[in-house]
Amino acid sequence: MSNTVNTNPQITFTLNIPLKSKARPRFASGHAYLPKDYREWKTLCHNKLLGVFRENEWDQITQAQHISIHFCGHARHDLDNLVGAVLDAGLSDSKGFGAWADDRVTVFPSLCATFEKSRDQSIRIEIWL
Repeated sequence: MSNTVNTNPQITFTLNIPLKSKARPRFASGHAYLPKDYREWKTLCHNKLLGVFRENEWDQITQAQHISIHFCGHARHDLDNLVGAVLDAGLSDSKGFGAWADDRVTVFPSLCATFEKSRDQSIRIEIWL
């Protein structure tokens, strides 16, 4: 991160959706695929992200200083797989629409992820530009 970091995130929102870990590809008949429940969750999360970005008239993120993701829900996930699922869901779809251009370190060079056990499930995202 640069030496001049704004103390307040420029983008903050909460997705009230179930938590889902990033799925590992499955293989059958020589082809790789992702499980149906993960594909459905990824579409849900992607659409929610796009809705938030469009509603707030935010541009697609091409470079940020930092992203913080706070998960609330059931404690049966690996934190890195929760983060991977959200970052994947924000990528551009086949039509070129996405919350961020890429999920590489060139776009998000700094990341913080936290988890809180809760009956309710949600994902709070804060982004510093």
